[in-house]
Amino acid sequence: MLNKNKFFSILIISLFLISCIIGFYTPKVKATTATEQIINGGFDDGGFNGWNNIGAILDSTNTAYSGTYSAFHCSAPSELGVTQVFATGINSNSVTEFSFWVHTISSGSNLGLCVVYYSDSSVSNIFLNDSGSYLSWTQVDATSNILPNKIITSIAFSNGNGYYDLDNVVLMGILDTGIETITLSSVGSGSISGYDYTTATVLNSGVNYVAVNDSINVHATSDEGSQFFYFLVNGVEYVNGAFDKVVVSDLTVVSYFRSLPSSVTYTLTVTNPNVAGGDVSWYDTNNGSTPSFSTGIFTDIPVSDGLEFTAHPNTGYSFVDWYVTNTTDGSYISSFTTSPLNMGFAEDVTVYPEWILNSLNTPTPNTAFGLGTLGISNTEIAVGIYVVSIIGMCYAFFLMHNNNIPFAFTLGLVLATILCQIINILGIYTYPIDALMIISVVGIIIFMRH
Repeated sequence: MLNKNKFFSILIISLFLISCIIGFYTPKVKATTATEQIINGGFDDGGFNGWNNIGAILDSTNTAYSGTYSAFHCSAPSELGVTQVFATGINSNSVTEFSFWVHTISSGSNLGLCVVYYSDSSVSNIFLNDSGSYLSWTQVDATSNILPNKIITSIAFSNGNGYYDLDNVVLMGILDTGIETITLSSVGSGSISGYDYTTATVLNSGVNYVAVNDSINVHATSDEGSQFFYFLVNGVEYVNGAFDKVVVSDLTVVSYFRSLPSSVTYTLTVTNPNVAGGDVSWYDTNNGSTPSFSTGIFTDIPVSDGLEFTAHPNTGYSFVDWYVTNTTDGSYISSFTTSPLNMGFAEDVTVYPEWILNSLNTPTPNTAFGLGTLGISNTEIAVGIYVVSIIGMCYAFFLMHNNNIPFAFTLGLVLATILCQIINILGIYTYPIDALMIISVVGIIIFMRH
């Protein structure tokens, strides 16, 4: 049978785990729920409020699907009847319904057309071909016609060889205030592509739409006889052949490639001055896929080939950067903090890793991610912290009331340590603050006891 101490200990741990599980399985909310984006979709304001109208008239003679009015499309085939333009575009991925009701007034083989316009100039056409299908009021569900990963800017309705009434236009969606544009292009002989880790979506050359705070990867692939040169990201150069980024605004990424004669070669020297820090592996991405853990001098490497270097730190060490120098004169060329590093060279170079003891490496909080990669927001973690701390302190009072000082002291240490490490993960404090907080919690317990 459980005693009171074990029962409360299990309760504290269970509540903490429940709060973390709730955070883990709570999806990150990009925006609010889908809402109606059409103004005056039933035309019952006695006018065309919200619509740009060319040729359509309000119809109160024929029975509307609902309300008093419908829009009668009696314009010439080449003219648009009614168009609604959205001042702020609508995220097409958020659309849960796009529908409207149609009633044939005068039949024709091509009754009419609905067009959905997107910000990248693409369109979705919903053809109303068979007028016999709409002899009575019929709902057209065009939700599946909406293209993914687009921004809807307007919708328009026109007639064809026949005339029809239009009523109850519905577009349920979310404004794209949380969507950013990622534009990818390349110059030279090579290609560029990307990947959205958050949604598991491939980003292609051209215009892509990504939600704010999504984590993406962009990488360049050179064609035979060419070599990646650099990225230009919103005007800033990136020399690595791939990079990860958290999306906070629109990005324009251009990858540049340079053509090089395949007969030109260079000598690569790979060293590892501080072998205690870890190992180095590398391979020529154009001539094999098995990494070599050997250091030394490697000759006759074509300048058109790409190389991949990977750092493998030993326990107690962290990788800092790759240091690249000119082998001939020892001059500094560049340093790169990414591992794996994808790079090619056009001169004799020496490449080696720099390591640092973890005890000398002050932790740097990652405030940009929080625990976002696990789907846990800072707010959710904060709630978990508050729940555990309140219950823990109440339990400490209970223990002191029953003169169980050793267990109260232990609880204070364990609780403070757990809370401090969570706060560290959130990027609020670094380790020196941990000790102060632990001492403070223990001090509070002792103070309350006396």
